[in-house]
Amino acid sequence: MTGSDRIGLFGGTFNPVHLGHRAIAESFLRSRLFQELWILVTPDPPHKASSSDALAPFADRLAMTKLAFADLDRVRVSELEATLDRPHYTLRTIQAIRQNHPAFRLFYCMGEDSLQSFPTWYKPKQILEEVTLVVAGRPVESDREEMNLSEDASSASGTSGSLDSQETQYESDIRKMMLEKTVFVDHDSVDISSSRIRKQLAQGRIGDVEQVLHPEVLFYIQEHALYRDETI
Repeated sequence: MTGSDRIGLFGGTFNPVHLGHRAIAESFLRSRLFQELWILVTPDPPHKASSSDALAPFADRLAMTKLAFADLDRVRVSELEATLDRPHYTLRTIQAIRQNHPAFRLFYCMGEDSLQSFPTWYKPKQILEEVTLVVAGRPVESDREEMNLSEDASSASGTSGSLDSQETQYESDIRKMMLEKTVFVDHDSVDISSSRIRKQLAQGRIGDVEQVLHPEVLFYIQEHALYRDETI
């Protein structure tokens, strides 16, 4: 690789990885915004720490993700986050990559649902200083409105220096940065849910998941007796 390389980053728990993940990755690749897409398998994401859904072991999720993307060119499945200290915040992952590849231009890829919650992420402003956001899906007016706080709304909060006004200004700054550093790529979303797949697997409904899982991933799940418990 050269210093001018452009790298896309696509993170997730992949619990389990399914064909919807492949489809969105293919949309990112078709955009030609970057030369490689790095799939970052997350050991234990902080935003799901309070969830009742248990994660399959990291080693299994990593293995399944490698199987799911093995035949896609320009894709690398990474276990980088497993080498980093907890909690596994996106910013820390980006900083680790930046430390090893200071000249790379980085693009952080996500779905529209993640875009809506992005301002609540750990230090979103610092993330935007490091990467361009790439969102799979056609932008609708609500997306733009969500990122664009009007000046009237900002000024209405006052400038007294109160905590509330400081938080409002911070959020306003983030959304303005999002407008400048977000790119949408064409993607037709598919209705596939990892939680639904886990439930179907726990109930033994193999026929329901055959259409949404890579064959080798399904074989791996059965071979390793994953998702037998409906609480997973």
